[in-house]
Amino acid sequence: MTRLITTLITLILIMPNVLASTIETRSLDELYAEAVKEGGQLILRAGGDKDDQADYYLDMFKKRFPKMKLTHSVDLSFYHASRYDNALESSADINIPDVIQLQTLHDFDYYSERGLLESYKPKNWEKIYPDYKDPHGHWVGLFGVAFTNVFNNKIIAEDKAPRDALDYLNPALKGKVILTYPHTDDAVLYQFWNLKEQYGWEYLEKLVATNPTWVRGTSMPYVAINNGWYGASFTTSWAFVPWPK
Repeated sequence: MTRLITTLITLILIMPNVLASTIETRSLDELYAEAVKEGGQLILRAGGDKDDQADYYLDMFKKRFPKMKLTHSVDLSFYHASRYDNALESSADINIPDVIQLQTLHDFDYYSERGLLESYKPKNWEKIYPDYKDPHGHWVGLFGVAFTNVFNNKIIAEDKAPRDALDYLNPALKGKVILTYPHTDDAVLYQFWNLKEQYGWEYLEKLVATNPTWVRGTSMPYVAINNGWYGASFTTSWAFVPWPK
């Protein structure tokens, strides 16, 4: 498989219920001991579109902090945000998370302006790039990923693989393309908006005519292509690391 980077997205971590307002000086072990003393409860709303998408770092967290009682769910940003709003409206503290991961950037201003985010600046705060953190400590970037053009060279020969938007209109790709529904991911919606702006609605009509398979979320296209179920997609992502050999 090969890929071409097309667009960039940053997933953000929001901290509603932590209390410190200055840069943290305590060690992780000290914070862990304090958390356990306070009951050891942590409610996390993790960003993603597959139930197991956060397992890789949650498993590390549980191993590092075994006495913590972690409750989490994985879902898309607009579901997390609406549930948070409903919990605040009902004053049901049990449903208000300690941490929410969102990629819907407008929510940061919305919650900050309403005083719904506590301020917290972790140790080594100064090492975080300025564009990836709120100067008041209301939110901080969790990770960045590259939106990527991906194809499986066992399904589509490398010299026939789509490499730009117009290539996806090739009739030879009919039934081999898998795409994310634009209304389930704001970054994908932005991709389609750019395609419409550059090529017009006619491009989208021609794309739909190639009979792509549509799925919820951006992780499924990569899984499907990696498993050989489909040949190509431009609505999936990869981390900022070298492609595995």
